[in-house]
Amino acid sequence: MLWPIIVADHSTSLKNGFFGFIILIDVVQVLSATGQNLSISRDWIPVLVGAEPGSAYTLTHVNAVIARVNLFCKVASPMILPIIISASSRNSWIFLVALVTVATWVFEMYCLRIVSMENPHLLAPKSRELVPENPGEELVTSSSSQISYSRRLEEILYRHPVQRLRHFFSMPIWPAAVCIAFLYLTVLVYSAPLITYLLQSGMPLSVITMARASGSLMGFVATFTTPAASGYLNSRLAGSRDGKGIIPRKLSSWGVIGQFLSLVPVVLVLQHLSPSSSDKKGDNTEAVSEASLLTIITLFGFLSLSRLFHWTYELMEQELEQSEVPASQRSTFSGTGQAICSCFDLLHWFATVAWGRPDQFKGLAAASLCVVGSSAIWFWVWAHRS
Repeated sequence: MLWPIIVADHSTSLKNGFFGFIILIDVVQVLSATGQNLSISRDWIPVLVGAEPGSAYTLTHVNAVIARVNLFCKVASPMILPIIISASSRNSWIFLVALVTVATWVFEMYCLRIVSMENPHLLAPKSRELVPENPGEELVTSSSSQISYSRRLEEILYRHPVQRLRHFFSMPIWPAAVCIAFLYLTVLVYSAPLITYLLQSGMPLSVITMARASGSLMGFVATFTTPAASGYLNSRLAGSRDGKGIIPRKLSSWGVIGQFLSLVPVVLVLQHLSPSSSDKKGDNTEAVSEASLLTIITLFGFLSLSRLFHWTYELMEQELEQSEVPASQRSTFSGTGQAICSCFDLLHWFATVAWGRPDQFKGLAAASLCVVGSSAIWFWVWAHRS
């Protein structure tokens, strides 16, 4: 709300400083949201579901419902915001969005407090997650007043991350977490690089918008089909030993393999699209507009279908972490896994910068297909061996 005042001041240093402050608080918000998401999905949900052994709601159902609500909000928010902007002035809609944000935060804090107070399992202290490497190390690290600044810096920047990585790779389930991190490298999602390439190829924005909505809809559908498939497998494997561990592995394998197979025709279609140059933009747009309906349906149909399989894979992989990582170690394991996912996400954007020309996108698409295929093979082998 203060930005128009800052812009009217005509001070470059003031605008740059204020914009830097906006970026800083946005970073804090993302870090806080990530920590809250990990706490609820990895700590709260397993504790709450495990506290009711006779309940009909399993981890699969609860995870699906939460993902369903999140997907609904992600679809509804971009649809409501343009209506608010067009119906009011800039200061009015900025104030309205800020008011809704604060009200949502207050309501969320109220709900979290109610849930935590009514479930004593959430208030129980957790055991220590990391064991010191050497005897006496815990005593040394706790008495911070007796160690130098360089030693404390070494503890924060080197020793603690190394301990967490060792802890992460000591868990038998670590390949599943790394496999899903590999999917952050792909450009074969409804992301900015793919949309930019399609627009440069002359694809109408209205068609891309509808396709993105269909991708979100497929993720929404996955929150219904995944619990149904889990219930079906559970009835089929009712007499099998360790059936609860088999079902997430089966559905996860089907999900990641289905995602790979769905992306094969997507890459084949992308190889036949050509980005328009400045002097041939009109010809290329006309070529795309005259493209067969089958080509457009193949591209966006299979790309949206891959989102259904991806959400199936993600929901089941989350359940594996919730059920097979000890409760006292979920935070460390999930936090390290999220850090690895973020690193792969950075590599994704570095790749799109390094190979940023439109004619290089086909190579990125083919490489992304290889990454998804490698992740599918690795996960399938691990799931069957474990």
